[in-house]
Amino acid sequence: MSIRNKNVSRLFFVFCLIGLLSAAPGVGLWGNDNPGNSYSNDQEQERIVEKVTVTNVEVPVRVLYKGEPVTDLTKDDFVLYESGKKMEINAFFLKRKKIKITPTAPVETVETQKAAALPRTFVLVFNVTSYNDEFQKAVDHLFDKVLLPTDQMMIFANDKTRKYPDLREKAKIKQQLVADLIEESQKSKRRLQQYINRLEAYLQVNDFRIKFSRRDTERPQRLISFLQKYLISWAEYKKLYLTPRVDRFYYFSRFLEKLKTEKWVLNFYQFEFFPRIRLGSDILIKMRNIASELSNSNNATSVAQGRKLDAILNQLSTELNLVQGFPNEEITKLFYKVDATFHSFFITSTNPTTMQDFDYKTVSSDLERVLKSITDVTGGRNISSNELVQSLETVSEVEDVYYILTYAPQDPNKKGKLKIKVTNRRCDVLYDDNFRADYISEYLQKLEEKIKTPDVKVIDFSFKQKVLAFTVKDFLMRKIENQPNPVGRIKVRIRLTDANGNSLFDSARILTAQKAEMKISIPAFSKIKKGDYNFLIDAQDMFTGKEDNFHQNIAVKR
Repeated sequence: MSIRNKNVSRLFFVFCLIGLLSAAPGVGLWGNDNPGNSYSNDQEQERIVEKVTVTNVEVPVRVLYKGEPVTDLTKDDFVLYESGKKMEINAFFLKRKKIKITPTAPVETVETQKAAALPRTFVLVFNVTSYNDEFQKAVDHLFDKVLLPTDQMMIFANDKTRKYPDLREKAKIKQQLVADLIEESQKSKRRLQQYINRLEAYLQVNDFRIKFSRRDTERPQRLISFLQKYLISWAEYKKLYLTPRVDRFYYFSRFLEKLKTEKWVLNFYQFEFFPRIRLGSDILIKMRNIASELSNSNNATSVAQGRKLDAILNQLSTELNLVQGFPNEEITKLFYKVDATFHSFFITSTNPTTMQDFDYKTVSSDLERVLKSITDVTGGRNISSNELVQSLETVSEVEDVYYILTYAPQDPNKKGKLKIKVTNRRCDVLYDDNFRADYISEYLQKLEEKIKTPDVKVIDFSFKQKVLAFTVKDFLMRKIENQPNPVGRIKVRIRLTDANGNSLFDSARILTAQKAEMKISIPAFSKIKKGDYNFLIDAQDMFTGKEDNFHQNIAVKR
């Protein structure tokens, strides 16, 4: 909740390709008999819509009790507030859908015939490192028991993506999918193994064990250096394999929003492993003991080393058990609007051979958490099991039930915050409290600005007479409140360290630029002594998020 490039891992599933789809917003995803006219009509419709006053708003609301949908509510059971004011609910609808299609009574009206003929779109997302018999059985079950010849389908299998306007050639499509999954899982496994091999070489574990057994004055620093390398390796792994890109979620939500079909997203997420230092290993026990011994000594240097070692060990524990910083709530809110139901299957991979003193453990990720959140708010099921056929049978019977409440906003031009309650019931009420806001368009507009704007740069560095000077350029200029002309907003962080890496200066400020280039001069370094130093300058464009990281070695001779 993939495409592989320098920054995006195999784990980053469907969202890694949606950017390609969004490049041509007027062309139907599944093809169009006359795409040119379709695009023209869409543009005309958008122009008309802009001029229409908002008189009624439809808000989808899911109501759950102990995780199961509540299906017997009436309009009188709901209370809706906008910006704190109680609003009248004008209309009320109950909607139901599930994957498994069962025979129904004969259709009697043209309207019900049209509703019954609504096509279905399935988006199948596979993140696979080990394609096995269970996956094969799941694919067979999907094509034999779930998918219909009239269904539309899009498939993301690691690096491969395919789309089908219908499934009339089921046997051929299934054969193609199986071939893709086998090929992509083999590629992913090779990539992962290559990473593990690099990690082992980088950490030099065997060499470290020999040096670790020696008792000498440099041992604490060796320990600290080893653990710092391990943290660097984890940061690299997290970036490559576990951290999804926010923009892909926006592209994917817009893609789903535009589909005028019944929409189902099935995610097959195979967990990744990362080598963790074994909790009961000799290495970890000894490192804890050494940290304690150093911290309780009478030598100030040893105490400092012991505290630093203990801090790094605690940081490791925290880092490996928690991935922070991803806007989970922001991303989840996008999918209230798209009328698609997600079902997510979480699958354990085969545990690879372990390095000595290391266990391979599955790691929690931002992608896993956001997938679970999206699945919850869209009425689907999260299932952790390698029994995929059984999991598919379960979700085929799950009915997605939700209510549509309509109301007239008090001010059509003001997007007020919503609060919806169910009276006299202890239920979980799921809805978007800012439903009228168009998060997707607002974000994509900013993203377009970001793409068009060159990368911000730090240039013309100098350190003459101990005065730091440099220029920041290529940032976005924009009109903001209380400013007569467009300005730039730049966050600049300046760090100075000595040859041993000790911090001597670290300061950050947000600056307003009146011109397209900002020249900065800082005479704050007159007291630094003779020696070698490092300047690190980070400049971030606050409007686009783009940044430049500049590093310069300097030698002060007197």
